[in-house]
Formats: sequence, structure tokens, C-alpha cells
Amino acid sequence: MYPRLTVDLAKLQHNMASIVEMCRPFGTAVIGVTKVCGGRPDVARAFLAAGAVGLADARLANLKRLRQAGLEAPLILLRSPALSVVSEVVETVQISANSEPVVLKALSEAAGARGLEHQVLLMVDLGELREGVWEDELQNLYTYARSLPNLTVWGIGANFACLNGDAPTPEYFQRLVDLTKACGDPNLRISGGNSSALHVMRCGQWSGTWTSLINNLRIGESAFLGWDIVDKTPLPGCCQDVCRLLAEVIEVQVKPTPQSRRQRAVVALGRQDIGAGRVWPISAGMEVVGVTSDHLVLEVGSAAQLKVGSVVTFAVDYGALLGLFTSPYVTKDAHR
Repeated sequence: MYPRLTVDLAKLQHNMASIVEMCRPFGTAVIGVTKVCGGRPDVARAFLAAGAVGLADARLANLKRLRQAGLEAPLILLRSPALSVVSEVVETVQISANSEPVVLKALSEAAGARGLEHQVLLMVDLGELREGVWEDELQNLYTYARSLPNLTVWGIGANFACLNGDAPTPEYFQRLVDLTKACGDPNLRISGGNSSALHVMRCGQWSGTWTSLINNLRIGESAFLGWDIVDKTPLPGCCQDVCRLLAEVIEVQVKPTPQSRRQRAVVALGRQDIGAGRVWPISAGMEVVGVTSDHLVLEVGSAAQLKVGSVVTFAVDYGALLGLFTSPYVTKDAHR
């Protein structure tokens, strides 16, 4: 059945292992992020086999799926828990990311009612303008979290390059380290963000006294796509063909355009499959000229020789990958 998303688990594991080795000289551990794939256990196992020390996801349902699959690695909920699910959070995961005092209090009460100890990653906003308290509020949040029974502050974290696209810099990391040091606990982990942090490493800027203190990164996109997510440059030793999309041609016609008459192919693929993401044919002589809810249109050169029933292979970006894994209309084929 098409469209079909193929995932090479061996290459995925290879990419994660390459990233783990990239981080190892700095003493930085890697958490494998499974949110793009909906918390697939086969992906999680590939990440753990590659050296990831834990698993993280933004969706509680995905983390439940991993736990029910028998995975015993530490699980982190990346999105701040909704008040309505704090009981399920403390029962499912060891660690959750937090920035709201009211949620911390609810987690404390839920953990206490079950005789559990829950760990929290306190998020600070260094300019991303998404989750996290502002810098001058972190100390108060930390002090409050420390005062609550049944809660342990696991670490301090920040996020970059998601909402406003700003890439992290050494200056951002130094600020994160300084803010964590001000909390006064030398055992706090410092979680330095997502795959965008690898850009700083790749560019040779991961240097200075702060580097040995950023001891945790949350990696997903770079493992799936094999690239530096800031500038889409291939990461050393990583494969860029872990994921491929196959879709079927349903029409080939010559159409008038403002320039001339052009051959165009319509593919049975649309926004309901790829979301807001981007896909592009891996073969020469074809170009995506538009995507609607259920159709993708290619301009086709004479060398492409497409016909109705032909299958076109596409590369994908992260947004498309998210849509493809989520869409019920897409067949998923994970293999080794």
C-alpha cells in the first residue's frame, strides 16, 4: 500500500551511535527522543542499543506505549504535564519537564498519594519564548521545587531552535551553566537542548569551561535525518537515508503553464499525509510544484519516464516525517 514510509532501523541505530560518540569526549549523555515516531518501541530499542541512556517524548500516551512494551530505561516527559494527568505522569515516567509551580505542587501530591518519588527537570527560557521560566525566576522555581515532598530536582534544562528558530550559541550554554550553578547543587544535570546543540559541536564551538558541565542532550531529529538541524549539513558519520517515502503516480498529463506546455504528474499524497513538512524526489528530473490536501504535483522532465502506477521515492524533512508517522493513511515499514 502507498504512500509508504520506510525506516531503516540499522541506519537509525548507526546514526544515534555516531551522535553518542560525538558527545562522549565532552561527558555529555544522550537521551533518545521518540516523539516524531509516536513512541515506537522498535525505534526506542535502536536508540538504547546505540548508547542512549534514556528515552523522552512530549506525549504521555507515547511513553505509556514504551513502558507497556517492556522498556525499562528512564523515561522523560518533555512537555509540561497537564494538571488533569499528573497522577498518570508519576505512575508512568520517572522525570518530567516543568516550569509551573501549580503543576509541581500537583505532582508532589500525586506522587505522595502513591508512595512515589518523582523527579523534575526545571525549564528556563533563554530566548526561545516557548516553555520555561524567565532567567530571573529560575532561582525561585528551584527553591520552591526543593521544598515540596516527594519531588527531586533532577536538573535544569533549556530548549532552542523550535519556535523562533534561534540556534544555540556558546553564550547561551554559558548562561545555562551559570544559572544552574546559582542554584547551589553540584549534582544537578544540565540538559542543553535538542539536536540543534550538535551544530555548536560540529562547528568546533563546543569549547570552554562550560562544555564539561552540559552533561545531557535530547536527540531525535538528527538521528532520524542524519543532519545538523540548523543548516541541514550532514553530520559526520551519519546516514541521510534512514527514512524514505514512497508514493504512487495517479495521473501524467501535459499541462499549459505560463512558460510553456509541461508534463506534470499527480501523486497520491497530500497535506493529510505530510502535514506542514516538505518532501522532494530523490531522482533527478522531477520537482514538486505544489501540494494540496490530497494531491502532490510534480513537474517532470522527459528523462523521468513516469507513468500511471509508477512509484516515486522522496526524501523528507522533520515536519513531513512527523505527519507521515502520525497519519493513519500512511503504511509504516520499519526494517533492518
